[in-house]
Amino acid sequence: MTDRPTPDYLLELNDAQYEVACHLDGPCLVVAGAGSGKTRSVVARVQCLIDWYGVHPNDILCITFTRKAAAEMRSRIVRALDEDQGKDIQVRTFHSTGVKLCRSYSHLMGLNERISIWDEKAAMRQMKLAMDEVAGEAGVDGPTMKSRCYTTSMLHDLLDEWKQTGQPLDKAFWDQLDTGNLIESMKGSPGGHKMHTALSERISNQAHKKKLEGSPDDLLRLHLREMKESIKRYEKTKQIVGAVDLTDLIWLPVVHSADPMGELLEALGDRWKYVIVDEYQDTNDLQEKFIKNLVHKHRNLMVVGDDDQAIYGWRGSNVKLITTFSD
Repeated sequence: MTDRPTPDYLLELNDAQYEVACHLDGPCLVVAGAGSGKTRSVVARVQCLIDWYGVHPNDILCITFTRKAAAEMRSRIVRALDEDQGKDIQVRTFHSTGVKLCRSYSHLMGLNERISIWDEKAAMRQMKLAMDEVAGEAGVDGPTMKSRCYTTSMLHDLLDEWKQTGQPLDKAFWDQLDTGNLIESMKGSPGGHKMHTALSERISNQAHKKKLEGSPDDLLRLHLREMKESIKRYEKTKQIVGAVDLTDLIWLPVVHSADPMGELLEALGDRWKYVIVDEYQDTNDLQEKFIKNLVHKHRNLMVVGDDDQAIYGWRGSNVKLITTFSD
């Protein structure tokens, strides 16, 4: 801190809020419930970083989950700062941060700089087209098409769940969708067993709706080749047209920075000097890896959340990430 008089925005804070606002370097966990003034504390911290510690606004990144939350936080920060300072402040959602990185470092991720982004509806539409193309090339149509026991959402979820682990689409992924000894090999590993159980259950449900007979494993074997080829076609289409889906925006920076000596990891670590993540209890494992890559050099990460407020379980959020943050 400097010898200047303490500014009003710090004097108005209670002791806990003041401690948050004045924190400078290193990781910091802020556990705060609704109505405790956590956003006020975050805004004061941004002011403090800029006014007291001389950090450039463009070196600070605030991440929220929704565009509405990002807009509200940006508005409060801009009102609290001088106009010239506020225009450079970075307040983004996870996805918009991913867009920024994918476009800025497209050459390090094998992407076209002018990538197009498929929202969930567009991604599902493209997966459906891939499924229909593969089935058509195999001569499957008419009544046979109606006996298909897997759905567009099933394939999309299968691909998305793998990417949420932060792993590349390598041999390990495609081997899970090979025929032959697939069923037994899937059951033999924890991840494979989980996939087998989920696929068998969903395929059985589809078969029941269509009044089709056959064991879950027999029905699964029947469709595996088509499922694998459809996912490959979907991924290939994205490459051809220069598109990414929403999961890719987080997954690609994680996968391509896996090399600890790689150029991308180095670039990500240099992009922002201070990172603040709001509603941290709602982050999932892939998002945590994404954040770690951004702060691996300086470790100036402040996370704000409340483990009693974990609401996005459907996103695969892992509340343990906030409860074990101190470790």
